[in-house]
Amino acid sequence: MQITDITQRLQDAGFSCRPSQQRMIQAIAASIHHRYILLCEGGTGIGKSFGYLLGALSQAQAKKHTLIIATATIQLMEQLANKDIPQVEKLLGLSLNIEIAKGRRRYICHHKFYALDDLLMLERLTPLHNALEKENWSGDRDSLNVKIDDDLWQKISTDRAGCLNHRCHFFKECAFFSARERQKSADIIITNHATLLADIWLGLGKILPEPEKSTYIIDEAHHLPEQSINSLAQELSLHSSKEYIQETKQLLLKCKPLFDDPPKSFFSAFDLSEQIIDRLTSLKKILQLNFKDRATGKEWVFLDDFPKSLAEEFNHLANLTRTCLTQVSLFSEYFESTHIDSLERKQQYQSRLEFIINILETMLTIWQHFPNKEDNQGARQARWITLKQNKEPDDYRFHLSLIDTSHKLAELFWQRAPEAITLCSATLKISGQFQHFARKIGLHLQNSHTVKSISCPSPFAYAQSQLIIPKLKSAPTHTNDQHLQEFQTFLKALLQEFSQGCLVLFTSQKSLENTFGMLPKGLQNKVTCQGDLPKQQLIKKFKHAIDQGKPHALFGLQSLAEGLDLPGHYCKTLIIQKIPFAMPNTPQAQTREHALKLQNKNVFIEHTLPEAHLRLIQWTGRLIRTESDQGKLVLFDDRIIYKAYGKKLLASLPAFEVHHPASWQETVELVI
Repeated sequence: MQITDITQRLQDAGFSCRPSQQRMIQAIAASIHHRYILLCEGGTGIGKSFGYLLGALSQAQAKKHTLIIATATIQLMEQLANKDIPQVEKLLGLSLNIEIAKGRRRYICHHKFYALDDLLMLERLTPLHNALEKENWSGDRDSLNVKIDDDLWQKISTDRAGCLNHRCHFFKECAFFSARERQKSADIIITNHATLLADIWLGLGKILPEPEKSTYIIDEAHHLPEQSINSLAQELSLHSSKEYIQETKQLLLKCKPLFDDPPKSFFSAFDLSEQIIDRLTSLKKILQLNFKDRATGKEWVFLDDFPKSLAEEFNHLANLTRTCLTQVSLFSEYFESTHIDSLERKQQYQSRLEFIINILETMLTIWQHFPNKEDNQGARQARWITLKQNKEPDDYRFHLSLIDTSHKLAELFWQRAPEAITLCSATLKISGQFQHFARKIGLHLQNSHTVKSISCPSPFAYAQSQLIIPKLKSAPTHTNDQHLQEFQTFLKALLQEFSQGCLVLFTSQKSLENTFGMLPKGLQNKVTCQGDLPKQQLIKKFKHAIDQGKPHALFGLQSLAEGLDLPGHYCKTLIIQKIPFAMPNTPQAQTREHALKLQNKNVFIEHTLPEAHLRLIQWTGRLIRTESDQGKLVLFDDRIIYKAYGKKLLASLPAFEVHHPASWQETVELVI
C-alpha cells in the first residue's frame, strides 16, 4: 500500500495525519524497503505508535516478514496489542495474527507447580489450581485475575536453566512453549527490551524469529543503552554459593543409590564440592577482615588493582569451580543416558543437575573475571562487593557489570541482522545531533551508509506556554543547601496560592523528603509524594483531587517523570528543582568516570552533561501533553542562562515563551 493511500485512509477514518507523522511513516517505510537502520526521534504528540505501525506493516507484509516490536514496559505492550494495532488493522483493512513474547518467568511452570509440597503455599495457590484444572487460565501471569506475590510466583515459575524443555511431562500444556509455537505464524510479535536483548546475546533467532525473516521496531529506544548493560550484569551471593554447593552434594547423594557403581565423575564432583565450601569459608574470613576498612558504606568498589589476598582466593575458587563444573556436567550426561525406573524422579534430578550447572557457570564467571578491570573482549567492567545483613550475618554479594555494551550490540545485532531496524523515541538527540546516542549503542561502528536518522518535531504550540527561569541568590550545585532553602521558600509561597494541578520534580530523594517535611501540615495535605503509594495508585489519587476541584501537587523523581501523562488541568504548572545532573554515586558511574579520566577525557562533557540534557528534555515534556494544553514551566536553575553549556540546553528545549524574573517572588506572581 502506498503512503498516499495510508494518509487518505487516516483522513477518511477521521484521524488527522500530521506532517511530522507523515514524514515518519515515509521514512520508516523507506528504511524497511532499502534495509537500513533508522534512528527516528518523534516529538510528543505526533503519534509514534501509529507512525511506525503504518510505516512498517505494509513493507513487512510485502516481504513476508514478522514485524517485531520491542518496547519498554508491559503496559506499553498491552496498549499496542489491545488498542493501537487493532485500530491500525481496521484502518488498513487487515486481519493480523498478533502475539506477545515474554520470558519464561511470566508463565507458570507446571512441573514446579505440581511438584510443590509446601501445604501453606499450596493453600495460597488454590485459585490457580482451580483455574488450570477448569482450563480458565492459560498460565500467563499477566492474564491472572488474582494477585500472586513475587516470592510465591518464583516458586512456580522457572528460567532457561531450570526448564526441562521437551523432556518435561507437561511440555504439551506449557504456556511458554505454546506461546512460542504461536509466534511462528505471527504477523506481529510484541515484546519488551529484555526479551529482545536476551535473543541478541544468544545469537538471534533463539527466542524470537530468525533475523532473516524479521523487521525490527525498537520503541522507547532511549532505554536501550541502560537496559543492555543491566541485562548482562551478574550478581552472586557468597552465602547462596555455599548453599548451592551444599545442594550439589545432597543431590549427588540422592542420585548415588540409583547406581550399582557410580561413575568417577560422581566422586570427583562430590570431593570438589567440599573443597569449594572450604574456600568460600576462607574468602568470607578475608572479607570480614578487610571490608569495613576498604568499603564506602556497604559497598567496596574496585577501580584499580585488585587486592592480592582476594585475587588468590578468587583464583583458587575459579580453578576448583571450573573442574567441578566439568565433573558435574559429565555426571549429568551419564545420568541422562542411564535407565532409571522412576521417570518422574529422573526428570526431577536431571532438572536440578542442569540448574546447578548453570549456577556453577555463573560462579565461574564471577571468580574468573572479578579480579580484572576488563572482560575477555577488553570491555571495561564495574566490580563491587556489597554487604547484606539478612538471615545470614555478613552475606557478601559480588557484582559484575559492563559500563558500555556498544561493541557487543554492534557485533551481535547491528552487524548480524540483515533486515531493517528502526529505533524510535521522543529523546534521542543532544544539541540537535544523534551522535551521542549512536555511540552508546554501537551504531558509530557501522558503515555510515547503513544508518540514517530523521527528526519529526512535535505539533504542539509550545509558544503559548511559558518557561520561567528566576534569577537566584544561590548557585544550584549539588552541595549548596542555600539553593534548596531558596527553592523551598519559593515553593511554599507558590503552594499557598496555586489553584490547579502542579507537578514538582526533584533531583534527589533527600531533597524531596526535606522539602515535604518543611511544609506546614495544611500544605502537606495538598501534596502527594512519590513513594507514598504504588505509581498507578499515586497518579489516581492525584487526579482524583484535581477532579474534585482541589488544588494538588505531585512530588516526584526521575522514575516518576518517565512516561508520566498528566494532560489538561492535571498539570498546569511544572516545577523542576534544578538541571538534573546525576551524581556518580553508583559503582557503574564511578567506574565510568574513572575510565574516562584515564583516557584524559572530560567526564562532564563526555557523559554528565549529555545525560542531564536528555533527562531535562524528558522532564520538560511532562507539561504539554495535547494540542490544547497550555501551562507554565519553572526551572529553578539559572545556570541555563549564564553558563556556556546552559545556552545549548536552552536551545534544545521546546520553543516556550521565556521569562527571566529578577526573583522568586516575581516568579510566584508570574505562575499564579
